[in-house]
Amino acid sequence: MTNTTRIIIFAKYPQAGNVKTRLIPEIGADRAAILALQLLKHTVYEALKTNLEVELCVSPHHDHVCWKTIDISNNPKLAWSSQSSGDLGERMANAVRNNLISQPNRHVILIGTDCPALDQDKLLQAAEQLNFHDSVLIPALDGGYVLLGVKAYSITLFEGIEWSTSTVYKSTKNKIQQLGWSCYHFPQHTDIDTSADLHYLPATWIY
Repeated sequence: MTNTTRIIIFAKYPQAGNVKTRLIPEIGADRAAILALQLLKHTVYEALKTNLEVELCVSPHHDHVCWKTIDISNNPKLAWSSQSSGDLGERMANAVRNNLISQPNRHVILIGTDCPALDQDKLLQAAEQLNFHDSVLIPALDGGYVLLGVKAYSITLFEGIEWSTSTVYKSTKNKIQQLGWSCYHFPQHTDIDTSADLHYLPATWIY
């Protein structure tokens, strides 16, 4: 049976004042929301360019009228789903579990929308490594991760993690080792979260 790979993008609607809040003191709520929208679109477009399955897992609910205002909403290659309740770990765990239960021969790559360096090539490299390893990780400079790829489900990966801290990558790596899974670790990438991160944005971006 041939394995398929699905990229699940976790995203929040880019409403001013509710996204990129650590950037608001530096650039203001409106510009922060514009930047969040650019990051969202960039992530979706790069994922779709891989020709892998792509699912956008969103908050609020995917049927909410707000999503109709973004021009990615009508792309027929993009599947939509809604994030479950719970903390970030519970929501990611549910998304991964739902995908692997519905199609056991599927590989899953879980990403957010904060890393402009996460392009088509790197996503395809991650998918390729899942053919040889049980999991893949791309660590973030701040101690988190920008990509987690798995081909089996375990709640262990998402429990007991202090989310949004500098220990997320290390804790996840340790949990993968506890499970006895092999893991391919890519070099660090940078999320765009604070004003110090802005120079990692493409020079052509305007926000």
